[in-house]
Amino acid sequence: MYKGRILYFDGGNGKSDAEAYSRALADFERQKLLIDAEVAFEKPHRAEYERAIVEWERVLLAARTVEDQSAAIVAAAKIDDLHRRMNSRKPPGVSRRTDYPVRRFGLRIGQIQAPLAQSDVAKVARSAAVDLVDELGVAEDREEELEQIVERYISNVIWKDRLSAASVQPSQETPRESTLKAFVDRYVVKRRESGITPTAADNIRRHLQYMQRKLGPGLDASAVGGKHVDDLHQALLQDCEGKRFTKTYAADIFKTAKMFIRWLHETDVLTQLPKNLTSRALRITREPPVIKTYLVEQIRELFAAAPEDLKLYILLALNCGMTQVDISTLKPESIDWDAGTLTRKRGKTIHFERVPTVTYKLWGITLMLLKKLRSDDPNHLLLSSNGKTLRGEELRNGKLVRRDPIRVAFERLRKSLGQTGDFKSLKKTSASFLRDNAEFNGIEAVFLDHAPKTMSDRHYAGVPTNLLARAIGWLEATFSFPTVGFN
Repeated sequence: MYKGRILYFDGGNGKSDAEAYSRALADFERQKLLIDAEVAFEKPHRAEYERAIVEWERVLLAARTVEDQSAAIVAAAKIDDLHRRMNSRKPPGVSRRTDYPVRRFGLRIGQIQAPLAQSDVAKVARSAAVDLVDELGVAEDREEELEQIVERYISNVIWKDRLSAASVQPSQETPRESTLKAFVDRYVVKRRESGITPTAADNIRRHLQYMQRKLGPGLDASAVGGKHVDDLHQALLQDCEGKRFTKTYAADIFKTAKMFIRWLHETDVLTQLPKNLTSRALRITREPPVIKTYLVEQIRELFAAAPEDLKLYILLALNCGMTQVDISTLKPESIDWDAGTLTRKRGKTIHFERVPTVTYKLWGITLMLLKKLRSDDPNHLLLSSNGKTLRGEELRNGKLVRRDPIRVAFERLRKSLGQTGDFKSLKKTSASFLRDNAEFNGIEAVFLDHAPKTMSDRHYAGVPTNLLARAIGWLEATFSFPTVGFN
């Protein structure tokens, strides 16, 4: 993998095939040059960003070496900021003053011997500030300002010494194939090859890239221990406090990181697991999701303004609790045209035995539009206007590319009407209406095709098809969509 792109080369007859290895190595170098040229063309200032990131990674490594937690936090945050800006649509330029770790203040205060204990910095700064007030004839009320300048300067001297110590000879560095980054790349490739969806693979990549930035990509993977687990946990909590992301997303990152660390142990990279890997004290509590629903009037407004194909997608979401994935994977045999029913499992959980197969009674208008817009494809009941599936995802050069015309069309419509929410909020609206109805309370889990939770539901009770049919009929009456003009 190079810069997020997976490269494949002919391996010949295996490890002993030196000629094939040499060809692959030469091809790799050529591919690197092409990718570098392409990236440089695509993103301005990328080379400057990468130089600044490398310097901050050295600071992060040095900070962890001397166990300076506050400096490590600053370095990790700066690396995140540089990555974010570099990957933005139009990256701004890199500032020599604020984006590089070593800055010059131009203040001469005599020779300072480094390394100097961090606890002594403030003491030396106060003493130097007093001397400067006398030497330069500066007003005494500026003593505090001078003290801050001197403290920054002394800290700068200390960090120059630390960075000099961190710039070891190549023979002393962690071999590239043993670094955290190298093992993350291998793990991501392994998970992709295991058959998970491109979205899941991309999430793993993003989660572990975050971990790399916080712990340092050059870290020896065999040295990962309890302190690194604790540091990652602290970094996640700080980013939650800074509103960079939610606790739910932080919990997902931490879960992926722990799975990766267990893999390091399973593959004998780590001789033992960090003792705090399962510590309850390091749990990140997920936040309950905010359920966004629409009012009946908003639903009717959306439906009235939607083109015919989008009308059908809205109906399938409200009538059958479907998402874009469910609609895209809907098969012709799922529909009983005579009975007017749709039978399915959720596309997201179709391989799970516990998730029931549910039969939905189709509203008259839903059935009419399905008959009118169905495709001739044997595997997909509905296709886009250009004959493609209604949702797709793939990895191109290591990056996730999604195609979701339903979401795009719905977002365009919603924004034009000044409404908030998303397509998935449609099925949540129907489910919420059912939950709030005394007769149908409890049927919403069946409507959403969720796995049964109680012992009775799992082992004794079947899917309450008749009750669900009545509930869906009640929803049809609640929304009261016009049927004129759809024959």
